[in-house]
Amino acid sequence: MIVFNTKEYSLILALTDTAIAVGAAISLVVGVLTGIFGVGGGFILTPAMIILLAVAPSTAVGTGLATILFTSTLAMWKRRNTNTISFKLAFIISTGSIAGVFIGQWLLGQLNSFTITIAGNEQPAVKYILIWAFLAMSLTITMVVLFDIRHPTREAQRKHAGYLKRFRLGPRVIIPTLDRATLPIIPLVMIGIGIGFMTGLMGIGGGVLLLPILIYLVGLEPVKAAGTSLVLVWISAAVAVGINADNGNIAPKLLIALITGGLIGAYIGTIIGLKLDSHKIRTYFFYVIIASIVLIAYKIIAMTFGLGALAT
Repeated sequence: MIVFNTKEYSLILALTDTAIAVGAAISLVVGVLTGIFGVGGGFILTPAMIILLAVAPSTAVGTGLATILFTSTLAMWKRRNTNTISFKLAFIISTGSIAGVFIGQWLLGQLNSFTITIAGNEQPAVKYILIWAFLAMSLTITMVVLFDIRHPTREAQRKHAGYLKRFRLGPRVIIPTLDRATLPIIPLVMIGIGIGFMTGLMGIGGGVLLLPILIYLVGLEPVKAAGTSLVLVWISAAVAVGINADNGNIAPKLLIALITGGLIGAYIGTIIGLKLDSHKIRTYFFYVIIASIVLIAYKIIAMTFGLGALAT
């Protein structure tokens, strides 16, 4: 049952120096994973802050998004003049993602005012629901990675690319980067709303899901899918950071620690990743996701039944 919480749920946690140091270590590990696997680490970093550091969910979301905005800005700077971005496609999808960010942020704010009672244990609704959302997303990513492992070649990729081209309902738009193929506008905007909603609610960039969407549903070449995904992540993160900064949901000291650890980790991870072939990278990434699923599932069990230190 859900009840209104008359006590205001704390959005900002007074972080100790130890917690900030642990945050930097977590960000270092996430940065290594980002460097190896080439994906944003928001889907790991944000739940790690909530589960391992006991950071208030709204603060974890806001600070995680600020970290994503910083790293994606650097990545976009590296891609300047590379012709790897479909700006027209990014503009169309971003019209949905911006709206999705506002919806996600509104829902996050609403959840802060409620508690939820499960198995006789009262929990902050925002924390319990976000943990479940991260579990659902991790399971979805697992299925995407399994699909990618089973279809690792460019020939297989072409075979499964461009499903949206077959969608005939509604107005269509010509995309120059797809050899002037036409795509339906409504599904593209809906994709943006979904990614933006996850950004606003969960504090993730969404690139790990957006990349296969752009490759397999839209039909972009991987290099242009990566560049276009990066722009969309940046736009969503910029909007969400503005909202969270206005609401006071960003912890400056923790942010600096996360950025520092993330940059060092990304440098180390890139060196490691360049030594691995693509199939091994996909396989190892699958194991990382399984480990995160185990941690999140344990947190859910602990919160539900009031077990151990992770129950709080």
